[in-house]
Amino acid sequence: MMDFRESFYDAVIDGQHPFADELRRQSKEMMETQLADRPELWDKLTPKYNPGCKRVIISDDYYPTLALPNVALETRPIHRIGSNSVSVIGEDGQPDVVESDYDLLVCATGFQTTEFMHPVQLTGRNGRQLSDVWHKGAQAYNGTCVEDMVKPNHQPSPSIRNTTLTPPSSPTSPCSTAQTPISATTRAYPCPPPPPTPSNPPTNPPTNPE
Repeated sequence: MMDFRESFYDAVIDGQHPFADELRRQSKEMMETQLADRPELWDKLTPKYNPGCKRVIISDDYYPTLALPNVALETRPIHRIGSNSVSVIGEDGQPDVVESDYDLLVCATGFQTTEFMHPVQLTGRNGRQLSDVWHKGAQAYNGTCVEDMVKPNHQPSPSIRNTTLTPPSSPTSPCSTAQTPISATTRAYPCPPPPPTPSNPPTNPPTNPE
């Protein structure tokens, strides 16, 4: 795997290198083959940068996933996130509301690593901005919970809170970053204990009042 990764060096350094052209050809061929009946997605999914400038996805189910009936690829800039909808900037420059009932929003924040979460703007309790909370540097309690960044009570599901699953200082070199969100999810959203059963009695059974 390391040799395969290092082989991308020439393609990343020189966008006109023959290996870069070969990577483009292979990627384009795979996309058009797996999304043969969705040509409207081809331009959105074609990178405008050289191969390897962002992490390469080694997968044979990425493109088919985007063709599923319950999946929609949205590449327009986000204007506003509501309680159950997302407004994006339309072609006319005006907000266009995309109605849906989302379980999860994934924010890809780019490469300004010294400005964690840039350029996303989050407003927490009492109108406090995340940029104000982190004006001296990004930090989170136990790597998941950020001061004042809870969902406002006037919105539905007040128990939902903003948590970071790849928190500040979480990227690691010697092991997979995938372990970080797994651990953070377990800490932020612990599963309740199973109900007691005859084979699994409660840890602290009620005492006899007599």
